[in-house]
Amino acid sequence: MLLRIFRNTDPFVIFLIVAAVVLFCLNSLLNPGIESTTFYDEDPMPLYALLRAVTANNYFAGVIITMLMMLLIAYMLVSLNTSVIFIDERTFLPAIIYILLVSLFPDYLVLNPALPAALLLIAAVRKIMDTYRVQGIAYDLYDAGFLISAGSLFYANFIFFGILVIAGIILLRSVVFKELLLALLGFLTPWILISAIWYVSGKEAFEVLDLLNNNIRADMPDYIQELLPVLLLIFPGMLVLISILHLLSVINTKKIKSRNTFYLLLWVLVISGAVFTISPSVSVDIIWLAGIPAAYFLSHYFVFMRNKTVKEISFTILFLAVIFMHLIKFI
Repeated sequence: MLLRIFRNTDPFVIFLIVAAVVLFCLNSLLNPGIESTTFYDEDPMPLYALLRAVTANNYFAGVIITMLMMLLIAYMLVSLNTSVIFIDERTFLPAIIYILLVSLFPDYLVLNPALPAALLLIAAVRKIMDTYRVQGIAYDLYDAGFLISAGSLFYANFIFFGILVIAGIILLRSVVFKELLLALLGFLTPWILISAIWYVSGKEAFEVLDLLNNNIRADMPDYIQELLPVLLLIFPGMLVLISILHLLSVINTKKIKSRNTFYLLLWVLVISGAVFTISPSVSVDIIWLAGIPAAYFLSHYFVFMRNKTVKEISFTILFLAVIFMHLIKFI
């Protein structure tokens, strides 16, 4: 029943998505969590520091901006599929599933640097896909490198997603030195600009690199220590794995562009997992990034899984798991 409602393309579904964001963020407004205890609030990257300045470091203003950004990400997820149609169906499912996945961690529904990085990640994926079958030099690769680099000025560990541009070139293009150089130039541009701004403002130009190093090497506290939340997270994790296996079983039947889009999204998930494993400063905040490909994989699964009963029950359990996580947090 729930899946059938959200799979619908009626405008009413947009209202439900907005309502879901408000409902899940309500816990953050009523029961403030980790916002003031993380290292990236004490020693923020330059653009994240600017974003916090916009909110005057006000917690509740940060939550409101978080809600607006979540809605913008939801729109961009739907828009990307609408432009490429790699799921082979116009649907709002990626939006609601992404909201459910990130809402599995109520404490992180506050302003944090991974949130604007997620917006730039979707934009970068779109730019990379725009290079498909472009004749001559694909200048969108400069934009993709620029977007990912700009994202690292919010969220330091996003710098590792520069690998995604190289993966995109390998998937979609013949590897040409000029295009690699173009992507690298796009990647370097934001850092050159911020270093120049720091120098003009009286700071050492290379201090920003020390800030990057500190943000990557800092330790994050363990987020989940209780057994029940861990058990509730097992099902969504297994469901994402099943959706990937289902996708891989049919991926050769898809059009080349759709196939490559899914491969690129797999790269996003792999990089997210690697960064989560290797970087000590990454915690479950990586869900803002990993949730993007996971939302598409689950959407594909819920659209093309033949057993209607199984997918209805699976979607309902995912929805209930989110609600239970918020009840645990509230209690």
